[in-house]
Amino acid sequence: MPKGRPPRPTKLQVELRGDPSKRRRNTTEPEPPQGAPDCPQHVQDDPVASAEWKSICTQLDSMGLLSTTDGRSLELYVQTYSRYRKAEEQVKRYGDVFLVGDKKYPQVSPYYTAMNRYSDDCRKWLIEFGLTPAARSRMRISVEKQSTNGKWSGILPVVG
Repeated sequence: MPKGRPPRPTKLQVELRGDPSKRRRNTTEPEPPQGAPDCPQHVQDDPVASAEWKSICTQLDSMGLLSTTDGRSLELYVQTYSRYRKAEEQVKRYGDVFLVGDKKYPQVSPYYTAMNRYSDDCRKWLIEFGLTPAARSRMRISVEKQSTNGKWSGILPVVG
């Protein structure tokens, strides 16, 4: 079993988070094509998962973090989110604690347990995609600004 943190993709490491170190960069790392992946049919059939697919794809695409190879990860996230919402509805309906046995001992609802587990899984996926406040605070996005003065304005972008 490998130890330590998993390596970050070069795009995240260099362009988004900055890399002040002098370490060698992976120059052979594949760059997947940008754009939204196709939504699987079983995700389209689930209204909650389908709505979340559209929402997260829009957010990631606007940040420049979406590639066509992210489909499986997005699929897992939106299915987990849909299950979270279904468990949340059951908790609202039945409560988070119920009474068991002759002496009516309180017990945590399995829907509540499932809801918490799905919530943790969703949070992990959101961190993976950089969609939590803490994950965003670690990102540094290099933005190209157009210079508005000088004879080269409009030709050469100013990075900063």
